[in-house]
Amino acid sequence: MRMLRSFLVAATMATVLAGLVAAPSVAALPEFWQKGAAIAGNKVIKIKAGAGSEELVPEFLTPNGELHLKCVSGTPSGEIEGPKQIKNLKYVYTGCVAFGVKCQNTANAGEIVTKTLVGELGYIQKGPPLQVGLLIKEAAGGGVVAEFECLNCPFMIKKEVIGEVKEPINEEAPVGKVSFEQSALGVQKFTKFEGGAGPKELEIFAEKASLVDTMKLKFVESVEVRA
Repeated sequence: MRMLRSFLVAATMATVLAGLVAAPSVAALPEFWQKGAAIAGNKVIKIKAGAGSEELVPEFLTPNGELHLKCVSGTPSGEIEGPKQIKNLKYVYTGCVAFGVKCQNTANAGEIVTKTLVGELGYIQKGPPLQVGLLIKEAAGGGVVAEFECLNCPFMIKKEVIGEVKEPINEEAPVGKVSFEQSALGVQKFTKFEGGAGPKELEIFAEKASLVDTMKLKFVESVEVRA
């Protein structure tokens, strides 16, 4: 009987320890996962060109209404690298207009290409309801998201912005969706991660600005955002 009891205790402890080893670290989440595990730091999953803004027309707005940059579409590209980041992220906006004139920073009228950006996962709130965010900022650390001209007048979008990750949450999928919303004219809806510093806001001409857009992502391999 004593040997049986010892065996059962040992088996129970082994099961508990195995569960602790297998369980993901809650402190590490949210993360990009694939096939039941966090994506390794040396693993790269490309984001296909061709996905874009299909539900909302991309817009940048200031609270005073002085600037309203509106584009017809936007197409992201980049790559997931490791469990936390999207690197080499760029966005190509087309059909961009402000003040009734086309705005651009390439040879194509109305086309604006952002600087190389980086996206970082974090919790907007751990819930309920659970909300995961993606913080986007310039990769080089200079704080400039995009520079462009409207009728030879220079403009600069600076600092950073947080969008809510709508898909794929806790379920693998070949596509993703990040929603950028405003709570009032020119005021971004989400401006910090839970427990983090803030506000994280865009800026144009030293005035805070908002981005309204739905970023659609297509991955070459299915992934999930584990939260």
